[in-house]
Amino acid sequence: MLEDQAQTRKSIHEIDCLAVDAVLAVSFDWRELANRLSASHKKVPHTNVGNVPAPLAVHRMAHAVSHADLGFAQSLTRMLNLRYQAQIQEVEKMRVGSLCRFANQVKVDKPQKLAGLIWATASDSRPGAEKILRYFLHRCLTHFFSSGFGSEGETQTLAELAHLFER
Repeated sequence: MLEDQAQTRKSIHEIDCLAVDAVLAVSFDWRELANRLSASHKKVPHTNVGNVPAPLAVHRMAHAVSHADLGFAQSLTRMLNLRYQAQIQEVEKMRVGSLCRFANQVKVDKPQKLAGLIWATASDSRPGAEKILRYFLHRCLTHFFSSGFGSEGETQTLAELAHLFER
């Protein structure tokens, strides 16, 4: 077995808050989350809560419940693992250093594939995968909040990170 091969996948309740927010945001419409929360017997807001729009309130609630309710977290994790099985298998085949280079090259303008790659990386239990996820999420945010991505500085930062994981 490869030293950096994924032993087990992390559950959504085991990943950090930034990753939970990213996974929920790119994987679910707020109504789908509301339905899943309702099915778990949670009281879901369907209208604005004060100044917070209902979609944001539902995402916040799903985030909190994914940390607090193991049954809900396991249900979401199973669904995400099934939905993104192809991307999980793709990521598991890569050494961590290769995953780092891949995170720099993947097109961030294909939402379904992007969602799967975020989940596959977030739930990857190998040492170093979390650092790559943070870089990947930063790259996605940079893309969505600017007119372009792939600057020389960004590429250099990723090359330095990739070097740390080469064996």
